[in-house]
Amino acid sequence: MSEEIAHWDGKSADAIKAIYLDWRDHAELTGLLVALMAMPDRERGASWMMKHHLEQGDANLEPVDALAFHQAGVAQQHWEARLHYLQSLNYVHVPERSRTLVQAFLKQGIEAEQKFIRAWSYNGLYLLACQFPDLQGTVQYQLEEALESEDTGSVKARIRKGLKRGFPERG
Repeated sequence: MSEEIAHWDGKSADAIKAIYLDWRDHAELTGLLVALMAMPDRERGASWMMKHHLEQGDANLEPVDALAFHQAGVAQQHWEARLHYLQSLNYVHVPERSRTLVQAFLKQGIEAEQKFIRAWSYNGLYLLACQFPDLQGTVQYQLEEALESEDTGSVKARIRKGLKRGFPERG
């Protein structure tokens, strides 16, 4: 799979999807994708495949895989790979041990030039606060402030979505 991703042109959705389809039933797919996400020349393809795998409901990240996934995810260099990681946060729990790392990545992301990185970083902060209730007050404030200061409609829409959903009741 590594060589197939290396030869992918970085553009063809059909080509990367075909690679995924060839490998989707491989028993070690999740671990392979996490490892490939840590390779700069493979991160775009591997992160897309991981996101797709998660969206299909086929990935089951064990705690050790989740730790490695977040370590690789926050280290993504290409903006598209970072976006894939951010979009994957909808499907992957952030372990306590990864919390600070992910939170720092998200804070950096809300300052990014790319509007999609900003939008999905706000979404990530919302998701993190859902998992860690002690962050809810701070994140609520950040989202409300960003809604007032953000100029880009797609970013504001993602922020509004989080605010509308609200946070789960504390137990």
